[in-house]
Amino acid sequence: VPIPNLLNPQSKVLFAQNGGQVNRKAVSRSIPQTAWRVLDAPDVNNDYYLNLLDWSVTNFLCVALNTSVFLWNADSGDIMELTEHTSQVGSVQWSPIVPEYVAIGDYDNKVCLWNIEKQSLVRVMSGHTDRVGSLAWNEYILSSGSRSGNIFHHDVRVSDHHVATLVGHDLEVCGLTYSRDGKYLASGGNDNKVMIWTDRETTPVHQLIEHSAAVKALACPPLQRTC
Repeated sequence: VPIPNLLNPQSKVLFAQNGGQVNRKAVSRSIPQTAWRVLDAPDVNNDYYLNLLDWSVTNFLCVALNTSVFLWNADSGDIMELTEHTSQVGSVQWSPIVPEYVAIGDYDNKVCLWNIEKQSLVRVMSGHTDRVGSLAWNEYILSSGSRSGNIFHHDVRVSDHHVATLVGHDLEVCGLTYSRDGKYLASGGNDNKVMIWTDRETTPVHQLIEHSAAVKALACPPLQRTC
């Protein structure tokens, strides 16, 4: 009996562990050809390196429009202006464990933490020497990436919030994301590099340097603990 070539993409059947054949059923799905909802976004900053949108676990969309930050409630459709900054906004990021908190990075080199339920400014965290264009949360640690190339770790629970500085990128940090277990941070920069950091080191443990342009889009596997 000939052995079937299970690696042949033309094969029409799958073989189960018990040796029996399983018919492959065609699966179809409807792919929308138009947007479900279109929101006006006047004055949105046309800058590739910024991160001006983020969706919360409670179904709020945060949008930065120049110096203003707006919230859209996807359940009710309500729109609210949260704040008007003195400078342009470079990044927004919701807290995953305190869903009413949203962090905002701006061109004044600051990171501001807002409570949307009270519509109040909780605190301002300074220290960067250039605009803050990327943010990422790891429980109560908020990481911020700047055009200076540095990444700061802020512990939002304590008054002396700046607990670490990660030095590695030569140009602007335009993407940040944590692994599911919070032990690894991936950063992408305008220096065309991806760097992997641990929660214990201030220098990268691994670098990817094969890109030929800035790296902004990053994601760690959702079903794995590490990147």
